[in-house]
Amino acid sequence: MAKLSRKRTRYLILLAAASLIVWRGWPVVWIFLGLNLLVSSDYSRLDEMVPPPEKPSLTLLGLSHPMDEPGKLANELLFQPRRMMHGHGFSPASRMEPHLESIAGILTESSTYEPWYGSKLCGGFHADYCFRWIQEEKKWDALLCMGCHEVILFHEGRSLRCDLSSESAERILSILDVVDPQRRLP
Repeated sequence: MAKLSRKRTRYLILLAAASLIVWRGWPVVWIFLGLNLLVSSDYSRLDEMVPPPEKPSLTLLGLSHPMDEPGKLANELLFQPRRMMHGHGFSPASRMEPHLESIAGILTESSTYEPWYGSKLCGGFHADYCFRWIQEEKKWDALLCMGCHEVILFHEGRSLRCDLSSESAERILSILDVVDPQRRLP
């Protein structure tokens, strides 16, 4: 009877560990299947998707790139605090605060965005940053991939994938160089 108890205890521990890994690791499935990139590229809706001209109320830093640092990404997904937004994992980005107005000035201009021209050769869209604006209970999110200079905008249940104009991407990168010169980009 004691042996059955040990087997059952071992089984329950393994089941709990497997459940924890599945619960914490489900974003990996979304990432590798590309389900987090099932978004619109209908550029005609740009004006309704651009965030309001104010400072974002939330800024998050993307997790490690799945192609460049898969081991580090697995560690971040399983063992570190994270927040999931639109199928992408993020952690707090505390050093951004002094630079949010500058970044918002870029991301809230329609001229920042260009039609999406397709997947780039950098390993695919990876959300390096997430910016959220909240105005009168409405939310706008901008997920930036600075490796391929793309952005996915979200607003009221809709999405739009765009490229950043070359000038806008350079302006954002110059700000990010000050914020975090060691940031990981492909």
